[in-house]
Amino acid sequence: MVSAVETYLDLLARCCAERIPLNIHSGTPEQTLSSIEMLYRCATHDIHIFSRRLRKDLFGSESLLSALQDALKSGCRIHILTKEPIEADHPMLTILGQNRSLVSLRESPREEVRQCRCNFTVVDQGAFRLSMEAKLVRDAIDYWAVTNFNDQETALKLLALFERASEGAFEPLRLARLDSHSSGAGAP
Repeated sequence: MVSAVETYLDLLARCCAERIPLNIHSGTPEQTLSSIEMLYRCATHDIHIFSRRLRKDLFGSESLLSALQDALKSGCRIHILTKEPIEADHPMLTILGQNRSLVSLRESPREEVRQCRCNFTVVDQGAFRLSMEAKLVRDAIDYWAVTNFNDQETALKLLALFERASEGAFEPLRLARLDSHSSGAGAP
């Protein structure tokens, strides 16, 4: 008997491989991780990440870091814009620091960007994962999320939001952190 997890992973893989324009919802941490990892694995040119913060439990996971590193090895450019600073010991910084020529990592100081209640990843101007804050439940934020491997119209709207949010963003602290991670101890 096929488990729900295997069915979900098969659906992601098929939609990615065949670029099927289907909205795939994710409601569990495992589905979130799987959908973002699959997006990274199907990237050929660009990955744009817009996030409040790069949570270590998600963006620091071995499988996601491996997928990101594979994308970078194939020459994929990574553009990251955060609303909050990234912790200096974040595991992703090592990989990004080793590939600085392909990476843009910035934090937006603009209040309207910090108030934005969504996070998203856009891959190659056609695939995306979008999560939106739905409501506050017992002092925790509840999100709904959707992944689509072939919706250029929505992906381009998200990229336009990314570009608007990037205006005035700054990166000096990020570059210093990347330098320390790419040449210091702990870098593979």
